[in-house]
Amino acid sequence: MADFSATAEELTASIQEMTKVIEEIAVAANQGAEGTTNIAQKSIMVVAKADEVIYLIKADNDVRLPLLVRGSLTFLSLRFQHNFCNNF
Repeated sequence: MADFSATAEELTASIQEMTKVIEEIAVAANQGAEGTTNIAQKSIMVVAKADEVIYLIKADNDVRLPLLVRGSLTFLSLRFQHNFCNNF
């Protein structure tokens, strides 16, 4: 009977350890999913900003892009021909 009790205790400890490992894997998988969701949300924001830039280029043939050069804010002027803007 003592052997059975010792075996049962070892089995219980092993099952508890396996449960702990499975819980840790579940937490890691959840964190990975959250990271993927965060990347997808930021990608959507980048696409929206790119759409804004395209809209502004289409709306105005003379585009001034702000640039930071050696600590000073300057503007890069770009002039597009009308037919270029209509190709978007």
